[in-house]
Amino acid sequence: EEMIAAKIKTVIKNLIEGENSAKPLSDQKICDLLKKRDINISRRTVMKYREQLGYQSSGSRKQYK
Repeated sequence: EEMIAAKIKTVIKNLIEGENSAKPLSDQKICDLLKKRDINISRRTVMKYREQLGYQSSGSRKQYK
């Protein structure tokens, strides 16, 4: 189970690092993208994993140009 969580965290990390900084991905959008990859976890779990990885919320990650 820890291995599965680690793999999911890696996917979340890659999604966040590849996002457009002007339009960062919300936890719900990340959840939807994971579902397309047959990874069914709740938005709250996405939030928990994102926080464990050290990433702020989408509003805090947004960079204005």
